[in-house]
Amino acid sequence: MNEFPLTSVERRYQQLLDQMTGLERVQRLTALCQTGWDMIALQVRQEYGNSLSDKELKYRIAERMYMGDTNFLRLMKHFREQ
Repeated sequence: MNEFPLTSVERRYQQLLDQMTGLERVQRLTALCQTGWDMIALQVRQEYGNSLSDKELKYRIAERMYMGDTNFLRLMKHFREQ
């Protein structure tokens, strides 16, 4: 189990998760992932401007998300160049 006791906020969050159905958990995860994606997209747009195509924006976001995975980046580069 956890080495550190949960805070009251963490306990409440866990209680709410325990009450969710499987579908609700998937919906929650999807919303959290979309929020993360949107935050990275904002950073990319600030860096490159709004001139990126949707496809190029997706590549730039993926590069940031997987920057530590050299195998993935190599594979993505291969498909991007085709």
